Order: sequence, then structure tokens, then C-alpha cells
Amino acid sequence: MSQDNQTLQEQTPVLQWSATGHGWFVSTDEVSIFVPEHVYEKRLMAYFKSQDIERKSYYQLMRILEAAWKRQCDVERAFQANLEQWFTATECGVCVKRK
Repeated sequence: MSQDNQTLQEQTPVLQWSATGHGWFVSTDEVSIFVPEHVYEKRLMAYFKSQDIERKSYYQLMRILEAAWKRQCDVERAFQANLEQWFTATECGVCVKRK
């Protein structure tokens, strides 16, 4: 993120969670807004749907990420175990010496 974008983002007022108020709020020089938690959740879910996003929790996303990482590691391990592929490699720097 560029410095200009970061500065703009820091200056842009956004809703903040209030645990004591059980809702979301923002206050600027021009306006104060409070949105109850249930209204926020309802509108957020509709917004996600309009963006074709299925809402997932952090832990759901981490399970997906961990599964993808494990699969990538397993595929890389299979690649590493395939020594036969190097016998016909023509890339510069690959050296195969048969004993």
C-alpha cells in the first residue's frame, strides 16, 4: 500500500465495534452513526452476498489455508521424489552423473 493510500485510509471514517454498546459507531465533525449489531450483521451478509462472498470465520479460513498448504507441501514432496524427471532435463545448470 502506498503512503498516500495509507494516509487516505487512516483519514477515512469507518464504523468501529463497541462491545459495551453491542453495535457499530462512527463520529465525525458532520455526523454520528450507531448501528445495532443485528442490523449490521443483516446488512453485512446482504453485502457479502452481492459481492459473491461466502462469509467464513477466521478459523474456517485457517482450516482452508492449512489444507491448501498441506496439499502444496505434499505435491512438492512428490516433485522432489521424482528423480526420473532430471535424467532428461535440458536446463542450464542441471547436472546428472550416473554411477
